Amino acid sequence: MVFQHAHLFPHMSVQRNLFYGMNRLPKEERNIDPAHLIEVLQIDKLLARNVSKLSGGERQRVALGRTILACPQLILLDEPLSGLDGMLKYQIIPQLQQVFAEFSIPMLFISHSLQELRMMTEEVLVMQKGNLPNN
Repeated sequence: MVFQHAHLFPHMSVQRNLFYGMNRLPKEERNIDPAHLIEVLQIDKLLARNVSKLSGGERQRVALGRTILACPQLILLDEPLSGLDGMLKYQIIPQLQQVFAEFSIPMLFISHSLQELRMMTEEVLVMQKGNLPNN
């Protein structure tokens, strides 16, 4: 799960945060190349930094990377762009689109912004009064 506010371990480096979930998996279940994911997310220059020194967009990319490296069956993205300013959103969206295209993990993207949803998803469902109307 990737939250609106990236929840990272503040006492750890970016690299330790990234590999936290993956290191708990048996080696045979690790099917994502960390070096490639780090390249796609453009966080290679951040690995030695402490997460407390990262910008909001950098924190979101690290949180997404950590989630993907844990090899989940589904990723829930809960308002992952809402805390970012407009310019930063448009810098991160192409990276997210590339991640969605390259890694075969279904992702559920939750947002109040129809514009974000249209850019990030194949299908949009709108919840009304706690229910999904028949489409």
